[in-house]
Amino acid sequence: MKFVFITDLHITGVCNVRHGDPAEDIRDKLSYVVDYVNGIDGQLLIGGDLFDKSIVSDSVKSLIAPQFVRLKRRALCINGNHDRMYDNDDFQYKTSYNVFVSHGVITDITDTEVMYGDVLITNKMPLTDRGCKQICLFHGFLNLEDGRNTFRTTDIHAKTDPIRIFLGR
Repeated sequence: MKFVFITDLHITGVCNVRHGDPAEDIRDKLSYVVDYVNGIDGQLLIGGDLFDKSIVSDSVKSLIAPQFVRLKRRALCINGNHDRMYDNDDFQYKTSYNVFVSHGVITDITDTEVMYGDVLITNKMPLTDRGCKQICLFHGFLNLEDGRNTFRTTDIHAKTDPIRIFLGR
């Protein structure tokens, strides 16, 4: 299995530092990624901050969602700080990220783990030996306090797995 990792798409309809339509720009770039992933028969992994803020307009979601739907395999994502509302799980159901999850546009693997063939994909900590290849997605800064997004190397207890890959921002 081949994996493609992207992060921090910051999907938005308004951006004061870009020329042109930011949503169309993101759509076009995502279209390229989707074509590439499908071309290698791969799996897309997204490391958080899918959206620029917790709620974006329906027109933006409608423009972007069809690109994800074109994937042969649904994208596996974790949410980032920009995908969350008030940094509170109680409000997650109100977010644009949740709209994509609940409508099957993406698969959320935040705080869970998924087996793809002989590879475990997770962001659950601590990371322990599982006797298989592991990909650990995280959204945050390595060993830098960032609340929920803090990822510490001391949470890596795995010592003997054949391969461990850490993907974050």
